Amino acid sequence: MVWTLSNRLLFTAIFISGASALIYQLIWVRLLGLVFGVSSFAVATVVAVFLLGLGLGSYFFGRWSERARDPLRIYLYVELGIAATSLIAYLVIEALPVYRYLYQYAYNNLGFYGLSVARLLLSTLVLLPAVFLIGGTMPLLAKYFVRDPDNLGSSFSKIYYLNTLGACAGALLTGFVFVRYFGVIGTLIIAVGGNLAVALIIALSKRGTGDARPATGEQSPYSYMLVFLFLTGFISLGYEMLWVRILSTYGLSTSQAFALILAGFLLGFSVGAWVVARKVDRRRDLEAWFGAVSIVTAFSGAAVLLLFRQFEAITILLADATPMSQLTLGMALAFTVSFIPAVFMGILFPLGVRIYARDVDRIGAKAGNTFFSNTLGCVLGSLLTGFVLIPFVGMWNTTLLLINLSLLIAVAFLLPSRPSRTCWCSRTARRSTPN
Repeated sequence: MVWTLSNRLLFTAIFISGASALIYQLIWVRLLGLVFGVSSFAVATVVAVFLLGLGLGSYFFGRWSERARDPLRIYLYVELGIAATSLIAYLVIEALPVYRYLYQYAYNNLGFYGLSVARLLLSTLVLLPAVFLIGGTMPLLAKYFVRDPDNLGSSFSKIYYLNTLGACAGALLTGFVFVRYFGVIGTLIIAVGGNLAVALIIALSKRGTGDARPATGEQSPYSYMLVFLFLTGFISLGYEMLWVRILSTYGLSTSQAFALILAGFLLGFSVGAWVVARKVDRRRDLEAWFGAVSIVTAFSGAAVLLLFRQFEAITILLADATPMSQLTLGMALAFTVSFIPAVFMGILFPLGVRIYARDVDRIGAKAGNTFFSNTLGCVLGSLLTGFVLIPFVGMWNTTLLLINLSLLIAVAFLLPSRPSRTCWCSRTARRSTPN
């Protein structure tokens, strides 16, 4: 017998799990900021480690889910593991002096890039177990919930946007409510309570059902899509790190800017995935849709660049015309301009997953592959933008580079030669061993 859960309770659990994950991320940025200093470099390091753990966890649990008979039961244990390892990470950062001593040694004896490597290694050591488990949640959920081949795209998009919507709520509440009223440790306990609540929902409401669904004939995935999902991840985190840096030059603290940009991105991703869920299984021109959305993503990035060039002037103008303060208007504008491009980026990921997967067989492994590829691009986008492109190329030229990369993706999908290449990829996929 395998476990099942009503969709209403499952969706509630997915939302809470996403909220807890982002609470952890923002708390770790604050805690490690006390050790590393709160700067765009420290933020980029924590985000990179967080995403690296998510990618590795997605890949591992995606593979494991195909051998596991009961993914919902494993998901319960993973949520409990997230709570335990997150508490351990807090104790290591706060209570073990050796952690601070190692960083102080690196600070006093290494140069900028040596110090950056030390930040990365120390963050990885402390945070990787928890984020590895967080990364395993979505492949397990996909293996459990995505069952109908005719609704593959909408089913995956639904769990993705619910999880992302929860993450957005967690980011906003942590950045502007929880830490202010409950402090860092109180906020951490809220996140742990979220994981425990998810486990209780499953444990108390599960139902036994028949044997696991038998596999049907699997179609090989379009593996070339993993490259494009890698690139879209690179672009999205490149924008995130870039806009955090830009906003920090206009009077917003790095932590405030990070919370706003992160929340705007996550809400945009959720809305974009919601759009995909409504249409993706009824459309047959998915690759043309992917190329068209890439073009719109590029133009929205250009619009944000123009807005940020006039950011201070716009906020002053709005402050003169409204009763709100310039800081409040600046935060609202920052949230809005990060939300709009993120909607289009949020369309690209579940759409790319639908093109790649093709069917529901081995959907856990396929979901793990796509999350791993996308988050690997996110890691590179975070680190390369934060440590190389912004210092050596400049903020505005970095924005232009990301815009042009989106346009190159669109060209790859919309060139007249695209259909023949798709056929070649299909023939290659049929000859290859299924992932």
